[in-house]
Amino acid sequence: MYLSPNGMSAQELMFSGLHYGVEEGLPSSEVYCVVKDKEGYIWFGTDAGISRFNGYEFTNFSTADGLGDNSIFGLQEDQFGRLWFLPFNAKIGYIKNEKVHSYPFNYNIKKALDSGEWIESVIAESQESITCITSTGKLISVDIHGNVVQDEGSETAYNSVIRSEIDGQMLVYFRKGNNGDPR
Repeated sequence: MYLSPNGMSAQELMFSGLHYGVEEGLPSSEVYCVVKDKEGYIWFGTDAGISRFNGYEFTNFSTADGLGDNSIFGLQEDQFGRLWFLPFNAKIGYIKNEKVHSYPFNYNIKKALDSGEWIESVIAESQESITCITSTGKLISVDIHGNVVQDEGSETAYNSVIRSEIDGQMLVYFRKGNNGDPR
């Protein structure tokens, strides 16, 4: 497996000396992200959709199953057991119980994004409310009615998010930064 700063590109994936590629069921050899969920499944975001590996075989999800886009650059599990997918086109959603769910307020999120900006992370505050962290560090919060509140970060933006779980509690830490500006 070859890792690069902007994602992964692999002809095949290796687990314990075994090789997995398109021939074994992975939807593409271009893998952008990998995450292991609480149940032990390994999920892959690729340029051809999402793939779940159970240790024996792959189950694939694509736009035909309800994904907003097949190019998935981010995957993360929330405290409700939903696996959120983060495509470049900001049509986010989640997979729960092997069913794809599109986030109902994607249009509102898309309107809040600047040109060339994308969603890097999602924090589920409840079953219905989320906060998105964008590629520029902007926070976009969406309530249960689809109302959007933005935090532009003024002179600084949130450039890293650290999540951890302690005793079933989700802790989220934000670090303000200068968006890469060395001054």
